[in-house]
Amino acid sequence: VEPPATKHTLTFPGLELHLRKQTVKWRGQPLHLTHLEFFTLAYLARHPGWIFTQEQIYEAVWHEFPEAAADRGQYHQPAPPKMGLGNPIRTVPHSGYKFELSPIT
Repeated sequence: VEPPATKHTLTFPGLELHLRKQTVKWRGQPLHLTHLEFFTLAYLARHPGWIFTQEQIYEAVWHEFPEAAADRGQYHQPAPPKMGLGNPIRTVPHSGYKFELSPIT
C-alpha cells in the first residue's frame, strides 16, 4: 500500500522517517545514514511487504540503470541500511529485499 504523496513522515513501530528533513529515528534514537542509505530505506518503507531486487532499488534510488553506472565505474550495490538487531529490512534469498514493518496510521 502506497502512503499518500503528501505525507512527509513515515511512522512504523520503533521507526520514524522524516522525508523532508531526511532524518531517521530508530527505537527513539537518531540513526545516521548516508544519502543513499536513507533513500533506500525510504523507498522500501513506502512499499512494506514488497520484494525488490538490487537492480530495482538501484534504479529507483539512483534514477539510472545499474549498467550505466558500472560503465563509469560508479556501481555500488544498494544494500539495506545497517540497523542492527531487529532490522526491518529482510534479505529474501534469490529475490532481493523487503521491508517488514506495518505503518502506524
